[in-house]
Amino acid sequence: MKTLTKPDIARRNALCVLIQSAREDLDVAIATYNTAVEAAFAHVQTTADVYNDLIEEAKEWADSI
Repeated sequence: MKTLTKPDIARRNALCVLIQSAREDLDVAIATYNTAVEAAFAHVQTTADVYNDLIEEAKEWADSI
């Protein structure tokens, strides 16, 4: 293994800072995405529940005639 020179160490440290910053940005982006998906799915779930309730009501009505 090669011994790092001062410029190598400086570059390594700079890359570490950039990588950490990019990781933090990625974490924020993932959290934002997950929040949006959860909100969208909540709307889908609500409308699916209404639809399923209406289908059940229609089945009950059909069975009663």
